[in-house]
Amino acid sequence: MLVCAATLNVAAAAAHERPKLRRMALETAHYYDLAEQGLGQVGAWWNPKLQWYDEWLDDQSTTPLATLWGTVPLFETLDELAIAQPTTQNIAAVNEFATEEQRYWNPDLAPVPGYDPYPGDTSPTQPTYFDDNGWFGLAFLDAYQATGTLQDLYNAENAFAFASSGWDPVAGGVFFHTGTTSESGESLGAATDLAARLYQVTKDATYLTWAQTFIAWANANLRSSDGTYDSNFYEDGAIAQPSMPHDAQGAMLAALVSLCQATGLKSWCAEAERLGSATVRVLPPLVQGPQYDTIFVRDVLVLYSYDHNPRWYRFVTANARHVLDHARTASGRYLFNWNGTAGIPYGSPGMLRTEGANISVFAALATVSPPTGPR
Repeated sequence: MLVCAATLNVAAAAAHERPKLRRMALETAHYYDLAEQGLGQVGAWWNPKLQWYDEWLDDQSTTPLATLWGTVPLFETLDELAIAQPTTQNIAAVNEFATEEQRYWNPDLAPVPGYDPYPGDTSPTQPTYFDDNGWFGLAFLDAYQATGTLQDLYNAENAFAFASSGWDPVAGGVFFHTGTTSESGESLGAATDLAARLYQVTKDATYLTWAQTFIAWANANLRSSDGTYDSNFYEDGAIAQPSMPHDAQGAMLAALVSLCQATGLKSWCAEAERLGSATVRVLPPLVQGPQYDTIFVRDVLVLYSYDHNPRWYRFVTANARHVLDHARTASGRYLFNWNGTAGIPYGSPGMLRTEGANISVFAALATVSPPTGPR
């Protein structure tokens, strides 16, 4: 198995292929290099015995491997580097990683097959997260954008089939996981973004209907007076459901942009602009944890890619500076939050998802050009 080698050799191969690379602005190339450097650190999580990444550094548990959600930020980093620079090595790294991610597929899962939290599980009753399948499907779609591999598109559709099966047909909203009746803003946001993106790619009207259904329910039930969706993440020490933390807010924003582009209806764009203005004004500081906050800032870049408003670029680069200034340890790994504290809500650093999430900010910035005019 060559996943670890493919991941770690991206930087060396990119240097070898430098004459073939797309020309980048110096600022964009700087972020690309930062992402490559961070990627070179992920071998510390590699488990040579089980031939996959561990959830924690030096994990000694009996089930040490990274969870489904734990792998998504690293998956997205590889996707973004390949989108930024589609070299042979970058594309190979995405293809290989996407193939290995299939170890999370559980064909026996109820209510429909989906991606299980731990690799190799085949129990039909294993509690499985609807939001995780949504984020996973988005990573597969980004892989499809980078490589054109149809299997990645099929995997994204399979992930959506499970994510949308969490829809509450009576009250609306999307459940958190198969073992609870609590609803989740993360599940709703991820499913909305994935539905909109799948419609944009496939033009299958079923996905458009799902996206419109999700957005209508969120607007009726979760919209706040400040223009955002309800972002109350913690309430008396417990997660308040179905609020929308930072990742879900970003997903809703990206969904609106995708629907605007896919349908040509400028009303979706106008709504995206309003939500973008409200969220960047209200949500900071971003301290919910890199695995959540990164999704939000990456989705702000989706809006920037559409309208090229320097405001959005400034917002993301400001947070990239927080990553550099506060999340990096003496070892060169990115193990902390953007304010320098330990991982939230887990209480201590060392998770693969934290490293992957932090460096994916740089990788995302490598996929866009900086503003050409005044910032």
